[in-house]
Amino acid sequence: MLPKEFLEVRKYKGKIFPKFLKAGDVEIAELVLDVYRSNLGKKLKFAKKELKQLENSKNYKKMRGLARIIENNVRFANSTSLPPPQVRKFLFSRGFVTTKDERRKIIKEAAEKFGCSLEEIENSIFADLEEEAIIDEIGIENAEDLLRKYNLSLLQTTIFNSLRMTFWTKSEHKKILWAVKKLGLMYELGDNGGITLTGPAYVLKQTRRYGTSFAKLIPIIVSSPEWWIKAEILDEYSNKVYKLEISSGDALLPLIEPKMEFDSSLEEELYFRLKASKPEIEISREPEVIRAGDFAFIPDFKLKKGEKEVYIEIAGFWTEEYLKKKVEKIKKLNVPLIVIGREEISFVSEFFIPIEKKLPFIKILKLVNSYFGETGGTKDLTPEMDLAETLKRVQGAEVANIANLARKCGIEVGELKRRIAESLGASKIVIENWMFDRKYVEEVREKLEKGLNENLDDLESLLKKDGINVLLDFLGYKIVWEGITAARVVKKF
Repeated sequence: MLPKEFLEVRKYKGKIFPKFLKAGDVEIAELVLDVYRSNLGKKLKFAKKELKQLENSKNYKKMRGLARIIENNVRFANSTSLPPPQVRKFLFSRGFVTTKDERRKIIKEAAEKFGCSLEEIENSIFADLEEEAIIDEIGIENAEDLLRKYNLSLLQTTIFNSLRMTFWTKSEHKKILWAVKKLGLMYELGDNGGITLTGPAYVLKQTRRYGTSFAKLIPIIVSSPEWWIKAEILDEYSNKVYKLEISSGDALLPLIEPKMEFDSSLEEELYFRLKASKPEIEISREPEVIRAGDFAFIPDFKLKKGEKEVYIEIAGFWTEEYLKKKVEKIKKLNVPLIVIGREEISFVSEFFIPIEKKLPFIKILKLVNSYFGETGGTKDLTPEMDLAETLKRVQGAEVANIANLARKCGIEVGELKRRIAESLGASKIVIENWMFDRKYVEEVREKLEKGLNENLDDLESLLKKDGINVLLDFLGYKIVWEGITAARVVKKF
């Protein structure tokens, strides 16, 4: 980022415009870059001295700003192998010198102590100062690359004095929101899809104390293919507030090659298998931010075909604490969402697929086909059976997933629970979104009390049952895994 003394902006009718360098300014960038190239292998102070001779009253801010960007991307080498602080400490411990002979004598003593030449001692006295460092490698490819990096730093420096910032991006949502959280900022979702950033102190008064944090987000924001930023910038001299508005395409900024990243191997497998199986469907990784009450929710995928779209969230690796937060968000969503996760969270979505040891891709594909009205599913996920048929089916079932049945009936989960209680009464036990036959529950309880772990076949068979985690929790037990496959059932208390 650029120091504020290098900031160049234009203020007009309540708006502020950073003076970005354009393609036509490549000449000045090339000039500054050539200075550092010609001083490769030399001390930085020589490049700075040469650069100063090229400055004038019109260009010095730009030239010094460009120079700062280059220096931030230079790999420096030490001009000596000696430790400068120790050399200085030894020399200064010998006291003041008043003649050249006295100085030469002390330098000679130092050379004998450190086992080197007189020149090495002379060179090492202040070798740890910035200007004494050797320019070893310049990490900027060409003048255009320098222009783009300069413009990015200029934008960040402009944002330093921001009171509040609103932005929108087409991608990079998870990265941005993770950074927002890490920087201790507060966000608010707008109706236009924009995210407004402030900090806790902004609730009490307008403050620019968060401007530095806003500036740190800029590189992530502009790495998206499409974006816009609106900010309120405080002029610390006049105390006036100016509006900054900028969007992708308004300035030459660093080109960042989009990179597909996945949080897990399951996400990666699902993405590429869907791409191969459904080429006619547009699949977006981490699509736009969706409002979930006052919070933001970013599904793993969005599938779109024509005017229809559906989101997918894989919940296989959620911790209990994270699960609670996610569940609350999902409940507030008003979008079609396919959730793939553990059985006990089946209630979070009417389109739920239990996760298995491997990705349940066939089930996912059938549900996707069904949603988009293609062969292999029921069009638009309309009810597959009526309520009477459903109640008849669950009457003789040991276990049933109420959420899945409610989806097939086209009714709310709560309504189906009520009808089960009215029709089947005491013969069934409803736990969360699962229904269990009372006799089955008592059989499981009896096996647990007799010591189920002694009979490995019975244990393995039980652990394969639908809804078993929910039932064990209800009965006061839990599964303890002792390896990848070995497990025991123990009492919770």
